[in-house]
Amino acid sequence: MYDLVIFDMDGVILDSGLNNFLWMDRIRMKKAEEIGYSFDKEDAIQVVQATEMSQIEELLERKNMSMEELLQVEHAVQDAKTNLIKHGAIRLFPEAQNLIDEMDVPVALATNAPLKTTQLTLKHFNLRKQFEVVKSLPLDSFETYIERKKPHSYMLEKAIDEIGADKPVMIGDTSADVNAAQNAGVDSVLVQSYDEREGLNPTYRIRELAELRSVLNS
Repeated sequence: MYDLVIFDMDGVILDSGLNNFLWMDRIRMKKAEEIGYSFDKEDAIQVVQATEMSQIEELLERKNMSMEELLQVEHAVQDAKTNLIKHGAIRLFPEAQNLIDEMDVPVALATNAPLKTTQLTLKHFNLRKQFEVVKSLPLDSFETYIERKKPHSYMLEKAIDEIGADKPVMIGDTSADVNAAQNAGVDSVLVQSYDEREGLNPTYRIRELAELRSVLNS
């Protein structure tokens, strides 16, 4: 029996993967163009998937771009996400609210979504009280953000320590979630919300969040 369930947010609780998250890439490309830089989809993906500062530094050097300008691009993405939530284009997955409410063990949130956006999301959907611990990183320092975001185990370990859990499980939809769980030495459930995510080795795979009940009760 697990004594702590740690949820990711986007793609697990929040159905934000419009066009497989292509909307985020487009915002990055558009904002970069507005401030004088040419970004393509691969550049946008490099920012999202970076796990080391050297990957960010390579992009900045290649584009002759400053860290402050890249932060402008990322803040534009978060502003757009907030607007999509407020206007109903991004919603909770149908079972998310009920499933979280039903939990009889502590529930935590560990998300790569920046702190400000995470706080606004939880407030908008009236979810903050459901989570005993929320782990999200401020987007004011790329160095700290990159060093601590998933797949690094930092947020998971902090949540586990705060609850004092012995048998936690991570619920996520990406390689970052599965690898963060592995790096923290805990089980993982991969929710295949948008695609199959082949090549990953989670403890469990499910196709939609409703199936989590059978995993947790098995």
